[in-house]
Amino acid sequence: MIIITVHIVYRELIPKLLLAHKAAIKNGVAIVGRTSKIRKACGQVLYKKLGPFKLKIPIKNGVVIEVATTSLSKIWFTNFRLSGLNNASFCEEATAFANSKEFARQRFNREALREVDLFFSWGKWHQSAIKHSSLTEDKVFESGHPRFEIYQSQYKQLYQNQIDNIVERYGKFILINTNMDILAIEKDGYKKELLKWHNKARILGKANTSSVGAPDIHEIRQIFYNQKVSFINEIKIINILRDKLKRKRFSIVMRPHLSMPINLFSSYARKMGYRDEIDRGFSVVPWLHACTAVLHHNCTTAIEAALLGKPAIMIEEEAPVAPSVRDASFVASNIDEAASMLKGVIDGNIDKNKIYEKKASVSYWHANIDNSPSDKIISELQKRNLTKLGESYSFEKLHFKPVISSEKDYIPPNNPYKRGQDIPINKEEVAYTIMQLNNIFNSDIRVYEISKEIFLLRKGYK
Repeated sequence: MIIITVHIVYRELIPKLLLAHKAAIKNGVAIVGRTSKIRKACGQVLYKKLGPFKLKIPIKNGVVIEVATTSLSKIWFTNFRLSGLNNASFCEEATAFANSKEFARQRFNREALREVDLFFSWGKWHQSAIKHSSLTEDKVFESGHPRFEIYQSQYKQLYQNQIDNIVERYGKFILINTNMDILAIEKDGYKKELLKWHNKARILGKANTSSVGAPDIHEIRQIFYNQKVSFINEIKIINILRDKLKRKRFSIVMRPHLSMPINLFSSYARKMGYRDEIDRGFSVVPWLHACTAVLHHNCTTAIEAALLGKPAIMIEEEAPVAPSVRDASFVASNIDEAASMLKGVIDGNIDKNKIYEKKASVSYWHANIDNSPSDKIISELQKRNLTKLGESYSFEKLHFKPVISSEKDYIPPNNPYKRGQDIPINKEEVAYTIMQLNNIFNSDIRVYEISKEIFLLRKGYK
């Protein structure tokens, strides 16, 4: 049994459903659900409450795929192990750091890694960070990530209703994807960030924050300062672009970071002189399909845009940039050049060869972008006997409720006022996505709700 955890729904749900769907095709069953709830059950989620009692089915030969290997991860890995399950992990931040050594310090905790049976690497850059960790080669498999797999053409239909909805609202537009944290604009936000690390150290019984991978206070202040400078520069670029466009009709849409409350963000953006649209409905995937180009700073959106052949533009700044992000971007030397680049894209003056080069750079840094990371992950788990084919469970006695989608024009709930990590897993979206994947693969995978935000995927038997 493969158990797949979903932490930030906007970013992870559809890629993880793709992975779970393929696991169900190969294994007969799979489980996907909210990370916090799977952790709370120590991975043993197959139960139903009957008054004060629980009717349980123990999961044997199971493996939980977690979202990180940071200091707190040791707690979850230990609990999964004690409940009889194996441990595997991604890192959901594998392209966000400029320095691989710093990435390893913050994202690879030695004690957590001891509990990991298998770690999935995104590709070449991730491998360079792993060399700075205590992970041994026998525990690492270079698979790539389903997060990039969903940009392959056959999966566009998963988002088509959302794409149509965005185009209907904004027509042709430039997407500004921001990466500014809420604490960057709050008074003494750096102190609150440091307090978060102190609390993490306290939970783990550590004497200081450095033992849990925390940056020092000067680093935190510099990060937040860089984020604000980049944000203001993006607004300047757009205002220059507006002057260049004159009366030409073209929308500008700014998308806040998933952690940012949109009311606070909107107020700050207006205060800084931004005059165009702000929207955070849906994940970034349909936005990238719908837009003409992307303006960003040191954001993985550049990699995803390159996969779709969309130019991602950023300006050269003092703040360090992740090499995979830089290589996927069109880098301007200043704000005027960035505005001219965007104007050129709008006018159709873009070198197609450069677009192909940007996609090629993604394949240099990330594995299997034209193949299936999901298939690679499932096959490797089976090869290492961390899960087995053809597992048999008597689910009928638990009477899990089937979730069926019959909607042809389903659009996920738009939650612009909720932060990304607070958005719940919507069962209708799960059922609709699995229905669409069944159409793509000519399969019969059925969805059952185990409990709120945890789902069993099971192969149908006719």
